[in-house]
Amino acid sequence: MTIESIIRFYALLSVGAIASAAAFGLAWYRTSRRMRALETLLSGQSDTTRIEAELDDMRQRLDGFGENLERVTGGQDFLVRMVSERHPGARSRATEQARAVTPH
Repeated sequence: MTIESIIRFYALLSVGAIASAAAFGLAWYRTSRRMRALETLLSGQSDTTRIEAELDDMRQRLDGFGENLERVTGGQDFLVRMVSERHPGARSRATEQARAVTPH
C-alpha cells in the first residue's frame, strides 16, 4: 500500500463517518420532535389547553399594563393639582381656551 492509497482510504472513511453522523443527528432530531408531540398528545394537553394557558398569560400582562396605566394617570392628576395650586389662573385659562376652540 502506498501513502496515496492510505490517504484516499482515510478520506473516504472520514467522509462516510461525517455523512453517517449527519444522518444520525437528523434522525435523532426528528424522532425527539415526534416523541414530544406524542407525549403532549398522550398527556391530554391539547391545542386548546395550550391556547387557554397563553390567554391567561395575556390577561395577566394586560392587568399589569392597566395597573401601570393607573399609576401614570395618578401621577398626571397629582402634577395637574400641583400646577393648579401654584398657578390658580393657569387651569381656568386653559379650559377657557379649550372651550373657545370647540365648534359646538
